[in-house]
Amino acid sequence: MDAVARVNYLGLRHLSEALLPRIAPGGGVINVASILGADWPQRLGLHRELADTAGFDSGVQWLEVHPVPQATCYQYFKEALIVWTAKRSKDWFAQHSVRVNSVAPEPVFTPILGDFVTMLGPERVEADAAKMKRPAYADEVAEAIVFLASDSARWINGVNLPVDGGLAATAI
Repeated sequence: MDAVARVNYLGLRHLSEALLPRIAPGGGVINVASILGADWPQRLGLHRELADTAGFDSGVQWLEVHPVPQATCYQYFKEALIVWTAKRSKDWFAQHSVRVNSVAPEPVFTPILGDFVTMLGPERVEADAAKMKRPAYADEVAEAIVFLASDSARWINGVNLPVDGGLAATAI
């Protein structure tokens, strides 16, 4: 859990905050969340508290008081990243003219795809596989990131863009 928190959430926050003074007005931050972060509203209060911690060490301390179960830590920190992205989009855009968005891919054909199968379990994987055409290719996700970073997206801010071949729509 600690490594997932540090890599998938606290580290991204720390890097973004450190680079903010170097991002030119009109620039943007695009975080890679996950379709697995879609349940963020269920823990919004906790995610807001974590997002409001000041700095990496304060985030670590908060997590010591609010431990996250190992079995769901990946999803939890992708949820937290979506909430942090939304919170920063408001003040960073207003104060620095820097947009903050995220993309939420479905499973992607990458070397860690097998880890997700193990983490989620065969029942969940089979259920999700029946809802989607196939996992995404990395370049399909990259194109969405390139768009959000471009001047064509200069008025898009605070968005979590599903890049999932319609998987999220199957919940409706």
